[in-house]
Amino acid sequence: MATLSQQLPRYVHVLPADYVQAIGEVVVSWSFFEVDLDAAIQFFRLHPDARNLAEQIPSSIKGRLKLFRHSADASFAQYPAVRSRFSAIGQTASHLAAQRHDLTHARWRGNEGGPYSGYSIRFGDWRTARQVVSNKDEILRIARQVNEMHFDLCNILGAGFPKNSDELLLPEEITAMKKFRADHVPPLPIPATMGWQNLP
Repeated sequence: MATLSQQLPRYVHVLPADYVQAIGEVVVSWSFFEVDLDAAIQFFRLHPDARNLAEQIPSSIKGRLKLFRHSADASFAQYPAVRSRFSAIGQTASHLAAQRHDLTHARWRGNEGGPYSGYSIRFGDWRTARQVVSNKDEILRIARQVNEMHFDLCNILGAGFPKNSDELLLPEEITAMKKFRADHVPPLPIPATMGWQNLP
């Protein structure tokens, strides 16, 4: 009896350029999001309750997303709308992280000219095979979702700043972020070279 691997189309070692570009957009979009996810965790850790949650920031994305959610809860305990917003970002990120992981580690099969199917397997055992998102348009949709999530994260973190899209935020979210910065973010040092300091 043929194994699952033998029943499937042959391995594809070179994907068409449009597939490579679509997967690349997911990878690059995710890397940009992850930079600001780490920055958000560090930002939350300015609050002592969030800082006490962990001595070190985990290296795994699963651990960092968990710390992100818990840190937001600790930092904004009095603001349920803010906690809800960050919780939603964390849940979306967990789902998209799994899809991004599958795409970057998929084994691809297909016939010349397509269609192509990607499979996530564990330790080379095809009995664990699970098909991943393989439609090019669906892959691009994942990239757009990552970008939208990234914008949402940056927008709430930047609440109250000039040119921020505050109209997309609730008043409670703007108030909470302004208060957090006022209470926990140290003021920037003023360079001694600034002209007004040299006035007699």
